[in-house]
Amino acid sequence: MTHQLREEDLTFLDRAPIRVEQERVIGVPAARVWPWVVDAAKWPTWFGGMKTARMTSDGPPAAGGTRFVEVGGIKANEVLLAVEANHRYAFRIVDANLRFLAVMVEEVTLDESDGATTVRYVQAVELSSWYRWMAPLLRRQLGKALGAALDGLKETAEAG
Repeated sequence: MTHQLREEDLTFLDRAPIRVEQERVIGVPAARVWPWVVDAAKWPTWFGGMKTARMTSDGPPAAGGTRFVEVGGIKANEVLLAVEANHRYAFRIVDANLRFLAVMVEEVTLDESDGATTVRYVQAVELSSWYRWMAPLLRRQLGKALGAALDGLKETAEAG
């Protein structure tokens, strides 16, 4: 059984009750990092705990496209909110198998300077009312997971 999450746009990134952000500098141009971000099937190679990620819509990834992910115990359908080549990839969870999430919007941005790329990953979350007590724990876990994911992205993009 899936749980529908509330629809939000990218402005939620600035007003979410829980906002986790991590950043890494990757020593290659954005064009070498971008394929690892935009290709859903590549996410499990660098995002720890992600078992599956695949596009569920036809065509290349674009705003309005959809994908399915399984990470940890969460199985979720997502919709892409923004896809700007070599710069921005953002999405929100549409529905998931766990009821503790009310909203989740995520954004990955790439900013290139002097041949290196600063990657910033933001997760914006609102918990369902019965689960708001979990906020401090979730914030810590998300921060740790995002840091590890970006370390994986750095290692993968610099090697490949």
